[in-house]
Amino acid sequence: MVSRRVLAFITFFRIFLFIFFSIFLGWDLIKIIHTNNFVLTSIGEHWFLLDKKSIILSQSIVQRYIHYNLWDPIIITIIQIPTFFILFFFLLISLLKKNKKKSKKWFK
Repeated sequence: MVSRRVLAFITFFRIFLFIFFSIFLGWDLIKIIHTNNFVLTSIGEHWFLLDKKSIILSQSIVQRYIHYNLWDPIIITIIQIPTFFILFFFLLISLLKKNKKKSKKWFK
């Protein structure tokens, strides 16, 4: 049986994902209309626009302390994926996952 706190967290997470999905979808739609090009914004571009220092710091930490080849082929590939697709994927998984609610039995 799933507790009410877990169900509340799952509901909050779904709402949070939907809000971010809507914001980044709107961002991309405005960008497409403004530039007359169909270009989706990547995670890395959003990250760079929101906080330049953290992406540079993350790159140096990963290359220096974890593994120098981890950043270039793997993380660069991940942050070049459009934000729209990543959020849509997580939102879809979140919505398809069924909540295990215990149904009330009215009659025995």
